[in-house]
Amino acid sequence: AAGDAAHRMARLAKRESHPAGARLYGKGDPAVLQAEAMRAAHRALAIDSTLAPAHAALGNLLNAQWRWQEGRAELQRAVSLDPTYAPGFQWLGENQLLNGDLVGAERSLAQAVRLDSTLSVTKAVHAVVVALLKRTSESDRLFAEALARTPSVAALHVIRATALLYSNRVPDAVRALEVARV
Repeated sequence: AAGDAAHRMARLAKRESHPAGARLYGKGDPAVLQAEAMRAAHRALAIDSTLAPAHAALGNLLNAQWRWQEGRAELQRAVSLDPTYAPGFQWLGENQLLNGDLVGAERSLAQAVRLDSTLSVTKAVHAVVVALLKRTSESDRLFAEALARTPSVAALHVIRATALLYSNRVPDAVRALEVARV
């Protein structure tokens, strides 16, 4: 009973923890949804402090507030509790990327992709990190895999354009943005 409640709260926290989610899906005010998700994550952890999804959701929520160190600590806790939890590795990699730890980001995102190769956005963010590490052909391959799976997701084309700009491939980036706009 208490365990079921903790898992339900962890799922709620995870679902609402991405700051773009509310805006992308028109679910409501992102600040309100994030506050609810923060409360759900804390409630879930009060019931069961070993729930990796709750730690990961809390870490992602802290990242959204630019509380990077606290977010990273929660995400590291999540992946240490459940080393098979792909979203925890994805969000940890995003935290590391945004804080300049490209090697850590590459390692975390590669692990997320290994754990769940169906995550096209994870693969795309991994491709950006690989592009920043100047491994252009590997970045191109990762984007090709992500886009083959979900070619109509505009966000993937925008993410690809970012990686192409990092690689100084401006005409290719413009084409990627044109595809995203359609």
